[in-house]
This record gives sequence, structure tokens and C-alpha cells, in this order.
Amino acid sequence: QVPEDSTLLSAAQKAGCFSYIKRRHSIALAFASDDPTDDIREPSNISPADEGDIVGSNWEAVKAKNGVQLYKSKRSRCEVRGVTHVNASVKNVMSILAAGESTEAFADAQKTILGADQVIEAKVLALCAQPTNSRYFHCGLKYQAIKNPFGTTPLDLVYLDYTDVSTTHDGKLIGYRILESIRVPELRPSPKYVRASIRCEVYTVVETDTPGVVEVTFASHLDPKSKCSSSKRSQWIEQAGVRLANLRAHAEKTSIGNHLLPENNREMNRKHRSFTSGDKDKQQRNCNVCQHAFSFLRKRHSCRLCGESSCGRCCRKMPVLVEAESTRVKVCLSCILHSRNNPDEIRRGELGQPSRRRDISNSTFIIYDE
Repeated sequence: QVPEDSTLLSAAQKAGCFSYIKRRHSIALAFASDDPTDDIREPSNISPADEGDIVGSNWEAVKAKNGVQLYKSKRSRCEVRGVTHVNASVKNVMSILAAGESTEAFADAQKTILGADQVIEAKVLALCAQPTNSRYFHCGLKYQAIKNPFGTTPLDLVYLDYTDVSTTHDGKLIGYRILESIRVPELRPSPKYVRASIRCEVYTVVETDTPGVVEVTFASHLDPKSKCSSSKRSQWIEQAGVRLANLRAHAEKTSIGNHLLPENNREMNRKHRSFTSGDKDKQQRNCNVCQHAFSFLRKRHSCRLCGESSCGRCCRKMPVLVEAESTRVKVCLSCILHSRNNPDEIRRGELGQPSRRRDISNSTFIIYDE
């Protein structure tokens, strides 16, 4: 196990690490993109293309599984990419991607994203930059040991981890997490593991034109530094899908869980009562969404977000996180739509951008089979 060492990097080395990973920002985003005009080969640490290589996007669609579109690389079996859409905000996704200040938070986040059975060790070795106004800004040196998607001997990794949130040229929020391996002579490989290398790994979280839905992309070039068969490529692609599905599930649970009414306080939240009218002190006689009267066959269900009563057709059991514990609660369709319309979850003032408000319009909540 890698020991804690606050003197592992000098102040100058930390500054150098941050300067290096920050320069990799545009390269990492281009690597994750499927835009054929994005050139990722220079100046990157990925081998330059041969003259006979096909011009265009490096990514070729393989399949869609559990709401995740998966891609393989035309250049290397070590490269994978996945894209999914999440019913949450940039904040909800970045809260787990940027959890890297302490070893405990970092380890918990990695187990959530990769799966608890995939992570053997995870540790924050050093923080390489001072905090800023952006609460999702982070740069640190990390150590991690994971199961090997290409073989049997587990892999360990030493890498820089850089996260932040900014805006695109058209004013949409974009969060990103960029990882790249570096060599630290003091951190020798463990005999239990094979020291692998992350050539480039990136997560991006971008607002879409649909309020409350973000697009999350994962792309990685993981060099296992050991022989592996081409058949193992499918296992690495599958793991990319699992990471995005885990990330999506956590963000959506967090999004709904943030707005739950306490169990001991079922006073009605009257924030959006456009569906109801009449005496609020009497028991509701009609569903707050479809307005049909309750009866023996049409039972009432109390929404855990607004406290209103809705029928079984107009509510869903949603997975949520309550004090870090996963549970399922009844939520009406009105609240599901409203939970996606929280414009101030990341204050744009922190990024030098004016606040934006959007209408719910006629949006549809995306449901995936997990």
C-alpha cells in the first residue's frame, strides 16, 4: 500500500504538474470528441497517425447498451469512448467527478463510478493547486489500483487528476475531468500489480438544449503495459458503459434526493400548484396531475417532493440518495419535470457568466433499463 507523504512533491513540482495538465485541456477534449476536424494526434503523447490512416473521426460506433452509446477506436484497442444523457444538472454529475480533495472522498467516488468490486486501492497523494472560486476546480496527484480489464494481474496507476467547470462558446456549462499518468520516481511499482499508464482519459458533462438533461462523455486510452489479446477489447468497452451507467444513476438519484421533503415534515410545498385548486386544508380529492377523482380503484400516493397526492398513473418510484443511502420514493410527474429546471445549481457568476432561466416546455424524462 502506498504511504501518505505530504512532502512527496515540492511546491515547484506541484506548480509544474498543474501547468502541465492544464495545457492538456484542449487535447483531452479533442480526444473525447467525435468531430473529425478535431486533431488529437499532435502535440499529444499518443502515437502519430500513419500516412495511410483514414481521415475523419477516430471513433466507430459499436453498440448501445443501457442508454449508453459505446465506441471503439480505429487506432488502438486500448481506446474506448461512451456517451449517455443524464436527467440531472452539471452540478449533480460534477459533484462525484470532482470528489478528490481527501483520500476517503476520492476512494468513495471511484468505487461509485467504476464499481466497488473494481477498485482495490485509491489514494490522494498531493494537491497540486490552490482552491478557486469554482467549487469544482481541483488538481491532484492520485494513486489507484484496479482490476485489469485486459488480463488477470491487477493494474496500478499514478496520475494527475484535473477537474473544473467553464462555458462553451454558445454559453452552455461544461464540466470536465482530465486524467493523465506521470512518473514519480519515489513511487515504485508494487510487485502485486502491473504499473499501467493512462495516456489520456476524460469525462465531459455538457448542458443540452433540453432543460435538466446533460450529455456525459467518457473517453480513455489505458495502456496496460502487458500483453493482452484482442478479445479483451470488448471487456474494456463494456467497462466504459458500466462507468457511465453508474455515473448517470448516481447523478439522477442525487438530483431527486436534493429536493425531498423530510419524513417528519409533510407540510405541502406549494411551489408549483398549477394543477390544483380549491380548499388546500381539505384532503385532496383529485390527482394533482391528471385531475381524475380518487376512488377505490384510483388510489392516492403522496409525492415526497411536493407533498401533493397523485394517482398511480401520474407518479413513479424513483431511486434517490438520502444521506448517502440509496432508496426508492414516490414522486409525481409534475415534480419530475420541475426537478430538472433548477437554473442556479451552479452559479454562473462564479464563471463570469449571467444566470440563465429556462421554461420546462414539453420535455420528456428519459428512462433507461438498468
